[in-house]
Amino acid sequence: MTSRTARALAYGSLPLLLLPLGGLPAAGQTVVNLTNLDTALMTAFAASGSAPAISLQADTRLDAPNLAVSLSPGVVPGFAASALDQRGMNVVNAIGQAPNGDAQPVMLGSAAGPIATPGTVEINTLLSAGASPRIADLLSVGAVEAFSGRTSLTVGNTNAAISSGDPAAVGANGALVPFAQGNGSALVGGSQTALNSGNAVAVALQPGTVVVLNQMPVGLVANGGVAVAGQQQGYLNMSAVNSLLAYAGTGAATVLGGSGGNAGAQVAGNRFNTALVAGDVDLVLAQKADGLNATDTTFQAANRALAFGGNLGGLGLDPAVRTLGQVATVAVNQLALRPDGAAPAGNAQLNGQQSMVTAAGGSSVIPLVTNQIGASNITAGGFVPDSGVLANSRWGSFANSVGVPSLPQPGVTLPAPMVNGAPPASDVAIDRIGQAIELSFNAVDAGSVAIQSAPTGGSAGFSQVSGTVGLAAALYPSVTSAGQTLYFSPQALNSAIASTQAGQASINTASQAYRATVNTIQSQSAILGGFAQSQQRVDFGAAHIVGSQEPGLGGYTRVDPYTGATAEAAGVGPYSLLVGPSASLYANNIRALTALGGSAEVRGTQQQTTAAVNLLATTGTVDTSSAGLISQTAGAIDGFGSPVDVQRGFSAVPMQTVQAASGLSSGSGTATLTDYRQDINLVANAVSGGSLSGTVRQTGPVMGGISGPMETANLASVFANGRGAVTLGGASDQTSGLQQVSMTINRIESAGVIGSAVAPVAIQQASGSAPGVVGTQLGQGPANIAEATALGSSGDATARNVMQGVSISLNSVNAGGTMTGNLNQLSGGLASGTGNLAVATAIGCCQGPGSANATLVNARQVSGQSLNSLTVGALGAGTINQAAASRTDLLSANRLLSQASAGVARITGTQVAMGSVNIVGTSLR
Repeated sequence: MTSRTARALAYGSLPLLLLPLGGLPAAGQTVVNLTNLDTALMTAFAASGSAPAISLQADTRLDAPNLAVSLSPGVVPGFAASALDQRGMNVVNAIGQAPNGDAQPVMLGSAAGPIATPGTVEINTLLSAGASPRIADLLSVGAVEAFSGRTSLTVGNTNAAISSGDPAAVGANGALVPFAQGNGSALVGGSQTALNSGNAVAVALQPGTVVVLNQMPVGLVANGGVAVAGQQQGYLNMSAVNSLLAYAGTGAATVLGGSGGNAGAQVAGNRFNTALVAGDVDLVLAQKADGLNATDTTFQAANRALAFGGNLGGLGLDPAVRTLGQVATVAVNQLALRPDGAAPAGNAQLNGQQSMVTAAGGSSVIPLVTNQIGASNITAGGFVPDSGVLANSRWGSFANSVGVPSLPQPGVTLPAPMVNGAPPASDVAIDRIGQAIELSFNAVDAGSVAIQSAPTGGSAGFSQVSGTVGLAAALYPSVTSAGQTLYFSPQALNSAIASTQAGQASINTASQAYRATVNTIQSQSAILGGFAQSQQRVDFGAAHIVGSQEPGLGGYTRVDPYTGATAEAAGVGPYSLLVGPSASLYANNIRALTALGGSAEVRGTQQQTTAAVNLLATTGTVDTSSAGLISQTAGAIDGFGSPVDVQRGFSAVPMQTVQAASGLSSGSGTATLTDYRQDINLVANAVSGGSLSGTVRQTGPVMGGISGPMETANLASVFANGRGAVTLGGASDQTSGLQQVSMTINRIESAGVIGSAVAPVAIQQASGSAPGVVGTQLGQGPANIAEATALGSSGDATARNVMQGVSISLNSVNAGGTMTGNLNQLSGGLASGTGNLAVATAIGCCQGPGSANATLVNARQVSGQSLNSLTVGALGAGTINQAAASRTDLLSANRLLSQASAGVARITGTQVAMGSVNIVGTSLR
């Protein structure tokens, strides 16, 4: 460290005076201090003496709302259209960040001359995130707010086209019009960007510069009755919400993300403690998000798009969402290293720490992230995730925000009509859409820069530490009556639903991705020295997302993100968090539904859920040297398919679903689901490189499971309740129709050698708990389910080219070349039941031959589990120890079922099931 301030910051305790108000730094030293913490509060408080009613406010609030509403009276040929781009951005404490959020590095420090050496650079970005809610905390007087220094950043982009209104009701104050019935259509389009950044640094430095970089939240706290600056706190709000609405009471409603073959996008993101450092530098880093907790800190990133056509006139016009991408991100403690100027590669010294820990082991901030797309004539879906009395008020809040307070709520006060005793046919479509959620905590991306730490005494020179990382499990729209919540119906964080009463519901070309990472270090060059990564717990089901201001349930704490003074009622919406008993992750859902007849089709979809904890990866060399080691310690991983709180009305869900359903109550339509792919990948403790030398220790974790009460992680389903047929599967070349689940715990990989005769490796891998106890539980049922069900009198159920694979590996070392050195692999117990299930069911009756057949052809199922494995090109000198202590219980099962009540049942394909414990083999590279 190069200064007293830097040393104090590194230990999370700030000196009273944060900023050097006079004088110059030492020769050759550049110091940049950025903070919105008002230390003058302390002076004012001290001057007030013991006055009991003092209230000192030094909050920072940045609100950036954009609103565009196009309203047509709906008189034939009425038409409302709004097509534009909206961008909102808030930044606090930033160096080198462009208005669009991109990094534009600022050159800092002294230039290196023929004799002079580069100077030192110290950067401190301190974001005010503290509050002392009671004077009694400081002077033992009345319960009056003493002072606060909270930070709130909000962006709300709303673009709406609403057809039907009363043209005579436009007021002089510019207010929009109340809703009235008409016959027009609505089109809304364009892109929306909402970004918030706190403590953002982008700098370029001369080669050899010593850089001290400190980024953290800070606040004012009581210390012996005196207000001081110093404790990391978490009174911080970031909210980014994008909304697209096309609403037509009687006509067609279309959300068009782009035109001319170009897709539009909704991007919502929140970033805290980010840094880009360019140049060959010696960097001492302290990125600390300590204190950002689950109740005082809120990070909301939400995108929602709804095309709703009420079809009140029975015109059969069609709602659709087309060519739209949605991206929701939350990033905390992010470091990017880049070469100097145009150099293709570089080198950097890296020491210090990234940390994300809260007091008393509580959860860190739980991001509220979701992407919702709906095309419907019967429901608002996840756009306003409720029905019943409370839903009316929540929809009313949104209607007020767009200036149409009497806008009827879809599916509740604006139902689809009946014409001659039947609903009019209305086709709904979702076409060419993408949804992505990206969550990243403690990350180093070195690009083409080789990074080297400076370990001492066998320790790590750079470390990543996370306590309990809490994540939201799913969106749970609630059904309420008289202010009481009756039950919650699950909806995925990424959700695309096309639903109609009657007609065709179709989804074509859709992709969904959910990615969450904790503690990652990556480089395309070498990683040298000692590094430590430790994680106490990751809970994928720490909270439920519900409608805003949900009354809550016993045992849960409701957290309402603030969305800005000009947004919905009270600045809250559209969602809230219920923090409490564990839930299960529901990441992705694609569904086409026609309720009373017509066909449902889903074609060309991809879903991916990825989770990584403690990842160190490079395509170059990994070498800890004799003084260092790589240490990876993973604690509990919960909610990755563990049970939900069903007793309080929360339903059990898979992690990914893709579904086509026709005729939930009656009808004769068909259901088709083809060309789909579902992938789930979980990695905990992984080291990979082109070659590996030194010492590596991997420990843990204790797992929850990959499957919940429904015993599935991936679900692909087609269903028809009338006389129609159902079709499920992929292409004949096996490029689609694929479901995969992969779990890898404690993995070391090298494309080349591991160790050498000169520098043999020392590797230790341990999973589970103490001997005699089953320390790792990995579920009890199939990870993948594919089902085709025809319940009508004559429909066939056909599943073709269905492929399913599940792979679970604990404690594995893989080398493309020779391994030289010692390896210890120890399992403290493993119980795991998993596998695959594919079903074709046709329940027909009395139709004779040729109908109600159940066909499951060319199916392929592979299920395998491995505990303690070593695969190498060759073994050099060293000792290999593999031990499976305690109980080992592995079940890898595959099932193919075909059932026809009246027709023919047929199955063809391949099944492979494997299990292995303590294996040394030859690499197949």
